[in-house]
Amino acid sequence: MQWQLDFPKTQLPNSVSLDRHFLSLGSCFAEGVGNWMKDRFLSIDINPLGICFNPISLSKQLDIFSQKISISNSIENDGLYLNLDAHSQFSHPHSQEHQNRLEAAISKGISAYQSSSILILTLGTAYAYKHIERKEIVANCHKIPSNRFEKGLLSIEKIESALSLSIREFLESKKDGKVILTVSPVRHTKDGLVENNRSKARLIEACHLLTEKIEECFYFPSYEGLIDVLRDYRFYSDDLVHPTKAATEYIADKFAEFLFNDHSIRDLKALGGMKKRLNHRSLLPDSAADQIRREQLQQELQELQKRFPFLNLTI
Repeated sequence: MQWQLDFPKTQLPNSVSLDRHFLSLGSCFAEGVGNWMKDRFLSIDINPLGICFNPISLSKQLDIFSQKISISNSIENDGLYLNLDAHSQFSHPHSQEHQNRLEAAISKGISAYQSSSILILTLGTAYAYKHIERKEIVANCHKIPSNRFEKGLLSIEKIESALSLSIREFLESKKDGKVILTVSPVRHTKDGLVENNRSKARLIEACHLLTEKIEECFYFPSYEGLIDVLRDYRFYSDDLVHPTKAATEYIADKFAEFLFNDHSIRDLKALGGMKKRLNHRSLLPDSAADQIRREQLQQELQELQKRFPFLNLTI
């Protein structure tokens, strides 16, 4: 008897090599999968301007990193300087420090955009907030009073149109470039269960329209993998919204199968094992046995570095 549905059989027409540089933008799930890749020493930048949920703001971030447009002007609210196009991690009581943080993040994003050939976009919600005074959709409301925003559900057409322009521009500037679209399985329950499903449905349909219209643009079923395959609350954290570490790793493993060939996946397992050993903290760090362990690790790292000269393998 079969107790679980199979994960959708999906794989890129041409697999990606491990020496490619990746840029992952989007929801907190983008960070979960991105950190999984980083833990295997892959070259990846994750959300330079912080977590971003709606596709219009994602498109704007891409336009900022491509230097097509500038980031919006920052504002002051309740003693904090902040930017509506960026995460609250860049907010600060001092204007200059806020600006320094923001400029460093933008510079990192520009560099990542230029060096990356694989772009991963994880869409979180089709709900967006428009700042009434500025008449612009924002990436983050920063707990500013809700009466200064209008909340709306983006149409499939608007999502597809906005992302299409940014994706095409990215691909035009890349040799062998690819864009991977995926929808976060994180439930936005604060919108309501019915509203969350309407939102996810629009994101999924917009993604499929983009893959049908744009060559080298592909869809990976993160949402379906958790909702339809794992499909159990034991794969969710205590908030019943975010996936557990085990669920994220399951989806990430499937993502690796989607991106890479069998040989590269075996290499990733070896690299992941090395990362775990490097993260191990000895109870007796000054002991002779631990010294031997670290010397053995260093030797294995050097051997791996010879096999993967494009990776930054450090102890």
